[in-house]
Amino acid sequence: KSCNLPVISTSMAEWFSGTGYMDSVLRQMHAAFDAAKAAAPCVLFFDEADAIPNRANLDSRHIDYWSTIIGALLERLSDAAAGHSRLVLIAATNHPGRLDSALVRPGRFGRIIEIGRPTAADLEGILRQHLDGDLSDVDLGGVAAAGSGATGAQATAWVKGARRLARLASRPMEIG
Repeated sequence: KSCNLPVISTSMAEWFSGTGYMDSVLRQMHAAFDAAKAAAPCVLFFDEADAIPNRANLDSRHIDYWSTIIGALLERLSDAAAGHSRLVLIAATNHPGRLDSALVRPGRFGRIIEIGRPTAADLEGILRQHLDGDLSDVDLGGVAAAGSGATGAQATAWVKGARRLARLASRPMEIG
């Protein structure tokens, strides 16, 4: 958001949303990269990157299928990371240790940045963002401090829950 660039999101799950046959998976993968290339400059965000199997752990029964998909992905990542592409590549995972080493080499997803749990000030910002103008005159510091140690996803769920309660009670949002 701060880069003021469009974001194209994709994932292995999205690629498998068709038939699951290799040609369908590859077509979905290429479509995501082509959409990002057409929107460049933009961010190409790959969610749940650990869904791509690590080739070092594949058994002989699955290696032929996955090698083709992973090879095509690595080729597209290298092209997308090239200086002329004007794409920013970002992937997210909860399990960086499961990633194929070729995915995280320079020129692809070259750096792993661990993002810890948000601070109370971060939580306040997350709440503000998801409140989208509601409770704009209310100090959220106490709520954020009470939620210390929570994740951003949990804070988002708090806002959704509060919205639901307000809607069911036919009232506006309130800090209580």
